[in-house]
Amino acid sequence: MADEMNEQPLKGKKAVEPQVTLGVAELAAIIKEAVQAATSRSSDASTQVLQEFTQAMKDMRKPWVDPRSEENDRLMREQMRETTKRIAESIKYSQSTCPHFQGSNELSDFQGALSSIVKHVLDTGVVWGICTNCLREFWPEDQDYAKEMNRKSGNRPSQAGRRMFLDPRAAAAAGR
Repeated sequence: MADEMNEQPLKGKKAVEPQVTLGVAELAAIIKEAVQAATSRSSDASTQVLQEFTQAMKDMRKPWVDPRSEENDRLMREQMRETTKRIAESIKYSQSTCPHFQGSNELSDFQGALSSIVKHVLDTGVVWGICTNCLREFWPEDQDYAKEMNRKSGNRPSQAGRRMFLDPRAAAAAGR
């Protein structure tokens, strides 16, 4: 009698959907058929599907990158390389034309008679210099080292600590 009530809609009330019930044996049979159908495919096809699934899972972890962003990054790197190249060329030119005197910077009003090279004594005993205008370094191997380092400087010399070496020449060579 309850089944008859569910099959006939009453006036003003919604019809009740019939409920489907499965027994354990029926559910086991459905699962068994699904497993057999899945495993009956060729092993190559299942391997292919498994590989595609694995790759899709790996790709899900990667953040999405906008192609416009990649192009913008590429252009920025290219511009940075060009800017770095121009700066290096400018520094080389500045160092090649610098007279290494105080006030010889293009922003200075007048040039002095004193050298702009700061002399520094390393703990190995090597004396090197750096121009405060163009930042060129002067090492004992340079051709113009003696000429530039013998000028009277307007800067105070600096010095590192003192250490003793068994072979001072090897330490000086390795210290640069």
